[in-house]
Amino acid sequence: MRTTRFFASFLITLVGLVFVGFLIARSSYYIKHIVYFYQVPMEVKFKARNIDADVLLVGDSALLNGVDPAVITSDTHLTSYNLGIPVSAFIYDPYSLPDTYLRQNSKPKLIVLYVSPIASPSHPDPYFSCYDAGIMFLRYCRLSRTLRFFAALPARIPSFALTVYDFLIWHFDRTGQYFTEQAASLVAERGYSPNRGLADDHLTLATCKSADSSTGPLDAAFYRQFRERYEARGIPVAVYLAPFADCDPRFDYYAVHAKGITDNNVARLPYALFTHDAVREHLLDSGATLNSHMVARFIEQYRAGHKGLMTASSANPD
Repeated sequence: MRTTRFFASFLITLVGLVFVGFLIARSSYYIKHIVYFYQVPMEVKFKARNIDADVLLVGDSALLNGVDPAVITSDTHLTSYNLGIPVSAFIYDPYSLPDTYLRQNSKPKLIVLYVSPIASPSHPDPYFSCYDAGIMFLRYCRLSRTLRFFAALPARIPSFALTVYDFLIWHFDRTGQYFTEQAASLVAERGYSPNRGLADDHLTLATCKSADSSTGPLDAAFYRQFRERYEARGIPVAVYLAPFADCDPRFDYYAVHAKGITDNNVARLPYALFTHDAVREHLLDSGATLNSHMVARFIEQYRAGHKGLMTASSANPD
């Protein structure tokens, strides 16, 4: 009897701790006092109002670090906003953020879906880190969608709660200064997060060549569904595949495979313009500037090929 009571009490305590962890994660206080970058752009962008951009850029972290709206405006005289979020959230729900943006802002003249090859919402890896997506669902999405996400793989429930407690213990910022500074930067940069001060930590040739070089088909079904969803609302959509490092062996495959699937010709940039990580998809600020000029040219070409698609509005982003 005592053993049964012990295990019952232990189970109740665990369930209670998990429940409390989820409640904590839903709070603004938690978001604003934890030193973890990727939940900052989600908080800022789900609450973005009065942005009213001509060009809305939607995508994963390759976009977040890779396209500067100021360059787009300078080159095209069109205002833009970078709606990039971590891929671990984007792949589980690529629609909630742009839908929320459209409810809170005027309709853009163009949406550019800017994605990396690993962004595959049609077939998300169920064992991808659940923390970013969990935060997104708990704070910004409908309860039914949140329940489906955690019920799809129940192991996500304790994993998410443990991560919350880990952050509370090891990454708690009593002052909230980290969040305030990062959020202010994202607002000032119109959603773009430059990788500054990392020039000595760029991608090396050895790292690039030793990284995973496996390839897989692009998520054409998702691109088509995304396009149809927003074009049904009267918003043209262009699909843009992020550039590759010039040492990346995957380039040759995707340069051919992307034809007829994406709207841009896939580009490659010098490997020294990428950050030093095995993903090979995050640009340094110097790389983002060069890339942003390329995206701006693409937008101009897309406009030229779709006459009447957009007319330039005020270039003042304020």
